[in-house]
Amino acid sequence: MLANCCRGVGWASVNSGGYALLAQCAPAARRGEASGYYSGAQGSATIILPALALWLIDAPFGGYSVVFGVSMTIALIGGAIGVGLKNGIRSSATIRQRRTGAPWWREIITLPEKDILLASGLLFALHVTLPAVAGFLVLYARQIGIENFGWYYVVSGATSLIARPLLGWASDKTGRGAAIAAGFVLQALALCVVVSASTLAGMLISGMLYMTGSAIGTAATLALALEHANPERRGQVIATYSMAYPLSAGAGALLAGAAIQLAGYFWMFLFAAALNIPGLLVTWKNWSSLK
Repeated sequence: MLANCCRGVGWASVNSGGYALLAQCAPAARRGEASGYYSGAQGSATIILPALALWLIDAPFGGYSVVFGVSMTIALIGGAIGVGLKNGIRSSATIRQRRTGAPWWREIITLPEKDILLASGLLFALHVTLPAVAGFLVLYARQIGIENFGWYYVVSGATSLIARPLLGWASDKTGRGAAIAAGFVLQALALCVVVSASTLAGMLISGMLYMTGSAIGTAATLALALEHANPERRGQVIATYSMAYPLSAGAGALLAGAAIQLAGYFWMFLFAAALNIPGLLVTWKNWSSLK
């Protein structure tokens, strides 16, 4: 638990700092495309590194200690790159303090803007169904007798990796509202396909639909957050946005687990599909600000 707390602090720092740096570097007219590249790079780690970890665990020279050693090495390399980036970036907090004389810690108690709360809420709604897919779908597939289910994660992961940059670019052209709405619709459709599928092929189609919806929705909400992030408080604002990830993971896991206990896997996936409706309603209500 202590190790995971330390890892969580590092993950939070990477999220807030990385997104803030992305906001500073991304061209204004191509924020959706830039968000797609960034989230695609993040997603590639979830495709490549789990397979590498499993191979290292089973290798004659490997084991869990080797996996943790490789993980620490990668983290240290990332930290060194971060230090190199820091030297070429002007801190908005330092600039603001020189101009106003206000200490940086006063910014902590400042409430985030309404617009970033909209992006955070939409991201939460997009990801609240992810635990149903990531944590429980493999158990449901085993229950209905689908074998070789590992291919589901290969296909869905590859779809996510390819789709994020392309669909991020599309959100620049169609508008954030249309992209986010398409994400909710595709995710709901994918979860409906799950309960009607009885073969691996059906599950693969579901995975491709879900990851396509997640890719376009995530890239659009991130671009929305970048557009509304105050340059002088970019780190705090983006950190507020990134809080939607762990909140949606926790809430989604609790909701999915409770639904399974009450009604079983079949109705849980239909319930997860229905969870996309509130996000669609919020998107429709704020459509004018998402164009």
